[in-house]
Amino acid sequence: MTHADLDPLTTEPTESNQELRDSIRMAPGTEPALTEPLQLFTNAVVLSYFDHFNQANFTAVANLFAVEGQLLPPFESAIVGREAIASYLAAEAKGMKAIPQESTETSLPTGETEVQVIGQVQTPLFSVRVSWQFVLSPDSEIRSVRIKLLAALRELLHLKH
Repeated sequence: MTHADLDPLTTEPTESNQELRDSIRMAPGTEPALTEPLQLFTNAVVLSYFDHFNQANFTAVANLFAVEGQLLPPFESAIVGREAIASYLAAEAKGMKAIPQESTETSLPTGETEVQVIGQVQTPLFSVRVSWQFVLSPDSEIRSVRIKLLAALRELLHLKH
């Protein structure tokens, strides 16, 4: 997907990225055991984030951020700025796949949009439940992404063995 696939006046994805939306919605082996339909995001910037991340195109991920945008990974200090975000992801996220499963989107009084996504991150060695909290500017740039692990402490300690 390219920036040409994004309609800057709406959060609706264009027809050309419908396939990505469908593949994220029904990623094999990731369907939660719920009887209610999932609320999955339609925000084009968030879709691009996951698409580029899963293709290991970390420069494209970083370019979705505002100039002073922040990536807030678990157990780390904030990574600030596009170049720093691209370098961090290239070093730390190789081989990872992010699989969003559900989301909520809220318009904030500041004109920003908050998109909360819950899903899984898969690495070559393990999988863990994660939440991503995106704050998007009125210009559809990512101001921040806070990533939280949703695993219990016992599950995290098990990963060390």
